[in-house]
Amino acid sequence: MATSLRNLEAIYFGQGEYKKAEPSFLRALRIRETRLGPEHPATLRALSNLAQTYAAADRDIDALSTYHRLLDLQQKTLGTGNPEVAATMSNLAFILRKTGHKREAQAMESRSKALMPCR
Repeated sequence: MATSLRNLEAIYFGQGEYKKAEPSFLRALRIRETRLGPEHPATLRALSNLAQTYAAADRDIDALSTYHRLLDLQQKTLGTGNPEVAATMSNLAFILRKTGHKREAQAMESRSKALMPCR
């Protein structure tokens, strides 16, 4: 069921239909949290998808809280040196900057860049 919901989410997200995508994202997240637990990689991906949807829909407050929740869970389960953690920090920094939290955004960007692998 969660995989079918993910496919539906991708279609709506790709079309920019964020309001239509949100219920599917939320349902998939609840299924994964219940069946796999809040710290499972699939659950973390579902939470990340939800945060990205909020960000794309300019729902900055929802995006901020979801990215903060995701970052806390990722740091707990993946450690602070993981590239996924760095990506979440970068996304969070963008929303922080967008909402006028410049100092927090700069600090988050610095932390993110320090974790990014050399290219």
